[in-house]
Amino acid sequence: MTRHILPGLRSEPLASYLAGLGLIRILGEQIDSDSTAAWSDGGLVVQTAVDDIAAWLAERYVPTPVLSPWNEGSGFGAKDKAPKDALASLAANMSPRLDAFRAANAAARRVGETYRSDAGWPKERAVREFRNRCPESVLAWIDAAVVLAGDQTLFPPLLGTGGNDGRLDFSTNFHQRLLELLDAAPRAGQRRETLARDLLNGTQVERLSSGAVGQFDPAGAGGPNSSPFGAADSVVNPWGFVLLVEGALLFASTVVRRNQHGAGRAAMPFTSLPSSEGSVSGARGETSRGELWTPLWDKPFTLAEVRQLFAEARASWRGRPAQQAVEFYAATRTLGVSRGIAAFTRYGLHRRNGLAFAAVPIERVIVTNRPEVALAARLEEWVSWARRGEASTAVSQQIRRFDKAHLSFARDGGPVALGYLLAAVTDLELAVGRSGRTRAAVQARRPPSAEDFLRWLRSVECPELRILRSA
Repeated sequence: MTRHILPGLRSEPLASYLAGLGLIRILGEQIDSDSTAAWSDGGLVVQTAVDDIAAWLAERYVPTPVLSPWNEGSGFGAKDKAPKDALASLAANMSPRLDAFRAANAAARRVGETYRSDAGWPKERAVREFRNRCPESVLAWIDAAVVLAGDQTLFPPLLGTGGNDGRLDFSTNFHQRLLELLDAAPRAGQRRETLARDLLNGTQVERLSSGAVGQFDPAGAGGPNSSPFGAADSVVNPWGFVLLVEGALLFASTVVRRNQHGAGRAAMPFTSLPSSEGSVSGARGETSRGELWTPLWDKPFTLAEVRQLFAEARASWRGRPAQQAVEFYAATRTLGVSRGIAAFTRYGLHRRNGLAFAAVPIERVIVTNRPEVALAARLEEWVSWARRGEASTAVSQQIRRFDKAHLSFARDGGPVALGYLLAAVTDLELAVGRSGRTRAAVQARRPPSAEDFLRWLRSVECPELRILRSA
């Protein structure tokens, strides 16, 4: 086993994290199932029987088929000239490394033609038909891009709206980067390997390619004000985007396992609703697709263990999967996450620079045990009833104050944060009492007794409480 420290693959930005996952996945699937990986401050640490990972990528890596016949611009529409050309060029490449792609492309073309015919299917049926007819090798991509739950078709925010971000189709971008990397010309082989070394080592010996990176790397996405000289083009290391897509497949949704909690966010691994609370870069009312909480582990995990981690996506609070930022914080403080996770990076997938979205890193959240955070669960149910009423302006303001104090307590714990939380609940209760509409919704529900909170407050050494007692 050779131990590789890869400074070019770090936990931030999201593009680098996903590329690291992609490397873990393809090494474990294609050459060394016993290889392990862990995240460190110096980059991804990989132990594997592969002595030269860059050379192996350049000469042996087999791409996973990634095809989206339900999307415009994916190469299956009448006007998709450039995407069609990319698909045709890949299909004409007789390399054994593309055998799985050619088989999947044939199935995608049959579905794409029917979907866009005069008597074609709606988009939702096109996704289902392709999933039913495609080779098994494509299932991970479909399940990462789309959630099929009963009559609903939902889109995990990690891959935009079904594998695209507006007019940018991720599968087409993947094909274009593959064409560049699988070029059979002699000089292309040297460039292919040098680009792989650049990505792994964090260097830039070889020139980057012009190509969209989408929401995954805001610094490299280009656009207005992205350069001291005004606008700059989007540039990307082709291996970075290819491995990014390979890594995103580990986020494939698992609806069946979570159906007892309902579909939607519960089926999307480590994904939550958007929240401006606890974020210095967010704003209330900002357009956002949601949040992604990427898990970091500092002990060596095999691919099988990484798959289990993402399949379970354990971040639970009050017996159900976390679906809001405050619930994710509470899960990290009350042993509600999978064993081995040392931290999460919280990303907000916000709309920035016009219509474009960006994965904005909000905070690194270290997993620590703060048992007092469990006290917040006693308040949540009563507040949830206050939300259901037709709230007055005063009640709405106090609910927002509670939400802010609630998230601060779930994130930080401690007696001071709990004091602010209890003050917010008290003011909310007073506001509810003055609002006839909301009072009617919660009149049969009383806030929990203060005794449990006071018992814990008495047990901690807190200067603020000592001053209060002596006053």
